[in-house]
Amino acid sequence: MARFKKSIPDGLSGKIGPVVTYVRDGVQVVRSLPKRNDPKTEKQLAHRMKFKLVTQGLSPLNNAIKQGYQNKKDAYRTLFSKVYHEAIAGEYPQFRLDYGKIHIAEGRLLLPPNIRAEKGAGEQTVLFRWDSQTVKASDWSRDNDRVRIVYLNESLAEAHQSSGAASRVDGTVSLHLPDGWRPEETLFWIYFYSADQRHHSDSLFVEVTPE
Repeated sequence: MARFKKSIPDGLSGKIGPVVTYVRDGVQVVRSLPKRNDPKTEKQLAHRMKFKLVTQGLSPLNNAIKQGYQNKKDAYRTLFSKVYHEAIAGEYPQFRLDYGKIHIAEGRLLLPPNIRAEKGAGEQTVLFRWDSQTVKASDWSRDNDRVRIVYLNESLAEAHQSSGAASRVDGTVSLHLPDGWRPEETLFWIYFYSADQRHHSDSLFVEVTPE
């Protein structure tokens, strides 16, 4: 309880140091401000850093995630929570996103085996390859399934997509990056979708093979 050596002027209201005073029913009321928990404990700071890290990592991929999780409500929020709990590596304060654990698409189509990426003929060209044979008598692996590639420049917080440039049966597709992007500094995901666009495969994080 606060004590004052001099009387409080009639009608005084507001905050005075650790107390607040106001008039209620003609009576001057003085109350101590409630104590607040320290907002800067290590646990709270770690939570804030994780939240910021996931926000910065997923925000550029928002449109790609919505497309990769089509017809699924709150897909972004669900993935955000999953990334927060499963795709952050390291210890506070050295957290980092493990992009290899982030799936930006989900579905029942089968991914072809042996997907890999390598630098193409040009400095900003990446060549993706996969085994082109389909699984016979399967509704989840057809020759005309199309390929979609999502690529992210983390330092620029910018992401793009390339869709439909090749089919499963082609076994390869070439991607030309925007000006200033380098293959070794770009993050890639690949997945397939049916010709009628009703079904997707899971996405796969692909790293470019060093020269």
